[in-house]
Amino acid sequence: MNAQKQYALVEYIGLLGHINQVLHNRDLALFYADHDMKLTEALELARKELEVRHDIYTWDALAWALYKNGKLADAAKASEKATRFGTRDSMLLFHAGMIAKRLDSNSRRKRN
Repeated sequence: MNAQKQYALVEYIGLLGHINQVLHNRDLALFYADHDMKLTEALELARKELEVRHDIYTWDALAWALYKNGKLADAAKASEKATRFGTRDSMLLFHAGMIAKRLDSNSRRKRN
């Protein structure tokens, strides 16, 4: 199956979940953010999910969507909430690391 068909399938699954009142906002937000597509929608989905779920994975999805939308300070705050328990999950740690790296890079540029 080519990539476009797979993307369409993921979106269709998200639509079915919405119709059936099942939560898939977090997964769809991460999918969009990971693939640099529909970034504004990814952020909206993550925020909607946070209204219902306040777990570390939803905070991570929000952090990643904020990061991809260039909202680094907000991404860092959400990432802190996602990693507050020290959960050893490669996705959480990768997202937190990328956010921290970009913040550090921007901070160094502003100083020079």
